[in-house]
Amino acid sequence: MKKILYAYDMLVGKEIKCYANNKEYLLEFSYSNLKHLLGLQHIKDNNFIKDMNASDVVKNIKNGKLNYDKLSKSNQFDFIQERLENFYYFSNFLLSNYYVKYKTYLIDFPNTRMDFDYLLMHKSIKDNNKFMYLGVREESKENNKLIPVTYLIKDNDNFKKDDIYKIELSKKSKKIKS
Repeated sequence: MKKILYAYDMLVGKEIKCYANNKEYLLEFSYSNLKHLLGLQHIKDNNFIKDMNASDVVKNIKNGKLNYDKLSKSNQFDFIQERLENFYYFSNFLLSNYYVKYKTYLIDFPNTRMDFDYLLMHKSIKDNNKFMYLGVREESKENNKLIPVTYLIKDNDNFKKDDIYKIELSKKSKKIKS
């Protein structure tokens, strides 16, 4: 879990510029997204984990109280195991060169309903037959800000692709010109 947090630390505070439809977007990561991206909201049979807020997740990973062994004892562990095992490679989304815009705003998966505007896709490094997906949503149309809302591992890349766009990582700047 500390390895996961280390990988996520590399994204927090960075500015990821995404270009689509002749528009520049900023994808911003914060620690408030980590619990959901790891899928910890699905752990219902462990009150210690279930009752954690976003800052508790980070604090408990750092101090070793939230670890892989504790999570693996949950009946819902199967639902999050692949996320955890691939999360260290999360930053590879930034190296993937593209993301995919969906025609439909809401996409249904078994046991969940996701609400996002764009989906980043990358082949898993851990298992080359799987794909990692990061769903992002426009938080604000005024400042063109995107936030991560879901992270998935799937056996295929059969999501319907509309367009392919570029992603670039840069240093945090004060203001982005539209």
